[in-house]
Amino acid sequence: MSGSGLSDEYCVGSDPHFWNWSHSADGSKGCCDRYRDRTDRAACHVSCMAWKKGLGVSIHIKDMKPDPAICGRLYAVGIPSSLTLGMPSLLITLLNKIAGAFSSVYVLVLGVYFKLQTFLYLPASGIVQGMRPILSFNYGAGEKKRMKQILSVCTGLIFGILMVGTALFLLLPEPIMGMFSKDGVTIREGAAALRIISLGFVVSGISVVASGALEALGEGIPSFIISLLRYLVLIVPVASIGSRIFGITGVWGAFPVAEVLTAAVSAGIFTARYRACLKRL
Repeated sequence: MSGSGLSDEYCVGSDPHFWNWSHSADGSKGCCDRYRDRTDRAACHVSCMAWKKGLGVSIHIKDMKPDPAICGRLYAVGIPSSLTLGMPSLLITLLNKIAGAFSSVYVLVLGVYFKLQTFLYLPASGIVQGMRPILSFNYGAGEKKRMKQILSVCTGLIFGILMVGTALFLLLPEPIMGMFSKDGVTIREGAAALRIISLGFVVSGISVVASGALEALGEGIPSFIISLLRYLVLIVPVASIGSRIFGITGVWGAFPVAEVLTAAVSAGIFTARYRACLKRL
């Protein structure tokens, strides 16, 4: 649409009818009626009005000076969000070292799991990405009721996706692992891992929604703390300790344990920061 509007402005400026549009009773009618598409026609009318009367807005390079306060707020959200993107890779590296001490089969199982979990968390992340601008807009507009509705709908959608994933991992782990390996040992061990790990899927939705919503509200640091807890601070120590006590089962069990603990902390952080944000309205 924007590309069409820009091309129309060029066409309007180079159209000979444009230079005679003032002779028509309806200003830009003679020039713009030849466009069939409503969007193109609207762009043409705007171009004509701007040409004659101006839009009342003047932009000068000398006025484009960075505002330290605005830049600080942007970086407070952007930098933690960027650091969060690298955490899963670091997590995989550390868990591979822990699981690899038992057998290379478990390294393969971890790799398969992290590929499979993208089918669940990528759609959930997409919902969060769509939620952020809508929630942020309504926060700026002071629409408290709509903010609650947005959080409720997004949380329900994410929980639904994660519940489907949990059901699949609990009921069909062998066929799922069979898509990646034909080795009987790998399928058996992988199926056991998927059943245990999937126990933390649904509860993880709390931290996923909380982290995304906090970023929408401009609370980058609390969001980063939640991600740090989920990807590193809790799961790695729990996996390390669990592996020494329960063997490889302790590594798989670290996933749901870390998700439950992170969800509890996330709920507390989000509730406190959300109430603080609402008081500013």
